[in-house]
Amino acid sequence: MAFVLSCRRSTSPRSLGDPVYNPCKTLIPIPVAPRKATSLLAFLILLIALPALAGPGSFGVAAYPVCHAGVHLSWSSSSGASSYRVFRAGQAIGGVLPASTLAFDDSTSGSSYTVVATDSHGFTFTSNSLTPPAPNSSICLSGDLQVGEAAYCAASGPAVHLAWTARSASGYFITDSSDNLVAVVDDTISSFDVTGLNAGTSYRFSVNDTQANNGQFLTTPSCPGLPGSLTLFGITSCSNGSVTVLLSWTASSGAAQYRVGRDGVTIGTTTDRTFADTAVTAGHAYSYTISALNGSGSTESNTLPVTAPACVSPPGAFAVSASAFCTNGAAPSPAVHVTWTASSNASTYVVNRNGAAYSGTFASTKLAFDDLTVSVGQTYTYTVTATNSGGSTSSSGQSVTIASSTCAVVTPPSSPVLSVNTICNDTSPVNRLSWTATAGSANYTVFRDLTALSAALPATTLAYDDASVAPGQTHAYFVRAANAGGSSDSNSINLALPTTICQPPPGSFILSANAFCDISSSPSARVNLTWTASANATGYDVLRDDRPIGTVTGTAFSDSAVVAGQSYTYVIRASGPGGTTDSNSVAVHVDPLVCTGPCSLSCAANVATSAPATTAVLFLLQQPSSCDTAGVTWTFGDGAVSNSESTFHLYERAGTFRWTVMVGNATAGVCQNSGTIIITAPPATVKRRSVHP
Repeated sequence: MAFVLSCRRSTSPRSLGDPVYNPCKTLIPIPVAPRKATSLLAFLILLIALPALAGPGSFGVAAYPVCHAGVHLSWSSSSGASSYRVFRAGQAIGGVLPASTLAFDDSTSGSSYTVVATDSHGFTFTSNSLTPPAPNSSICLSGDLQVGEAAYCAASGPAVHLAWTARSASGYFITDSSDNLVAVVDDTISSFDVTGLNAGTSYRFSVNDTQANNGQFLTTPSCPGLPGSLTLFGITSCSNGSVTVLLSWTASSGAAQYRVGRDGVTIGTTTDRTFADTAVTAGHAYSYTISALNGSGSTESNTLPVTAPACVSPPGAFAVSASAFCTNGAAPSPAVHVTWTASSNASTYVVNRNGAAYSGTFASTKLAFDDLTVSVGQTYTYTVTATNSGGSTSSSGQSVTIASSTCAVVTPPSSPVLSVNTICNDTSPVNRLSWTATAGSANYTVFRDLTALSAALPATTLAYDDASVAPGQTHAYFVRAANAGGSSDSNSINLALPTTICQPPPGSFILSANAFCDISSSPSARVNLTWTASANATGYDVLRDDRPIGTVTGTAFSDSAVVAGQSYTYVIRASGPGGTTDSNSVAVHVDPLVCTGPCSLSCAANVATSAPATTAVLFLLQQPSSCDTAGVTWTFGDGAVSNSESTFHLYERAGTFRWTVMVGNATAGVCQNSGTIIITAPPATVKRRSVHP
């Protein structure tokens, strides 16, 4: 046993200021000034610096009964602890105590107590459990000390924690059961830890001759010492698209359990040497440690950095079908055709027969397999396993019994008769095929340009729509009827789609009309019609009273076959590859006095039909209108506009341009005329070479 002073205590007077009090006969004066005995500890207490460990350090708790009611608890400091919590019979009492508080008074006496130390990371260490001694009524009456003690495992080995009631004294001396002096402390201290004790040995200590725990001996525990070193390893795994970090570590000698830490936070405890952390996120980096624990403290493993990988989801669900058939050739034999739908994310497939892998490994693009080694009368069950880096997915089973009729002689079906026509789905062409039913056919397959266009269609299907065509394409079609005995092809039909098929009809447009007197030759009544352009139109039919009177490609028409005093109704019908569209209907009444009014209009014009580019072209009305205030508007088809009765215009590029002239007056109305002019490219300039003498 290592005491601070290992000498017999003298029976001389026990004044702490008396040099005789030192039983070793070496005079060490002990100052007796009140509250000034702190320096005494420097001579009497040996401080041992322990290495820092993960989590709070070990510590001991002692208790003694408070006279009349309650228990006083005292404990040694736990290294690294940031708080303490007292438990009575397993239930927390009081609040969370700061690290500086090392005592607690319970007004209700309990049967057992423990104290839990917690550090800033949430790691904990639980003290020894103790049962306080019963109160000594004679001591309570005399007002003498109450002393409690408890044995525990300190970091250095077995130890005893002593606690006593503070009394009016100039200091306290601590002795063992043989009256050996253990330590002397000043009057500000009311607890002391005796360390360096032997395991499994009975001890009893006294404070100022008051025996702890009413004179009962206590036996020190067998302390295992700190757990041995350990090494942490880790791997990651994926299951159903979720990542798991799998930790394992070497055994730590003397460890009672292991605490798993991730990024400085406890995520679990275990007595095993493995741990699976599923609460991780793909792509995140983590840091793991394992702390081996026992009653003496803890030992920390190496720190293991782990980055959780992104996991691929296993292949998706899919379906399998299987059917018996007879092979072709000189010696037909029964076989089974296995097909399956594509499994999302699959990298490979394997066909299983009767629960065992049967085929090789197929690429994800292969979705069929023929089993050629089957026997009549046997039943086979097929499944397919889809696999990728994230795992495997198996289909449900499909059973096939090989009947004796599988390879019976079957007569091929007769040839069907095919017909094809084109329909429009809005603006998209669709080639609609239909054919006659043939006796004995098990299925039909549509071919386009000698390549199978459809899958095998049931015998009840006698039509097919090919929507993957476009205007201007030409395709050749036939239909193949098939059964186990063979196949027969229909007639072949070539179908060419016009480039204009399924075009949209002309767009809507607006018609306007007015009557006027045309004085271009002899004055006569006319009706001037103009309308907005219709999208997709290639021409316009002019209808007067529901009868066609002319066809134009422009957006104007002058009706000269009208009679003053009559009324007419006009409609313009736009036509194009997609059909026809009618304008609004306009009713026009030709005034009987249309040519005897104050003035008349003339839109007749003299304009060349062609000219080279960069040459000025004259645009001229044949005669002016008789209206003094008639307005003239020329448009030349290239974006330019003029309001002169006659004007020159210069076209800067070659092309065909449509010109229009409109003449209008508030009382006489409006007349309009139009035409086209072809502008040719200017002649090339001939470069002449100078000739020098």
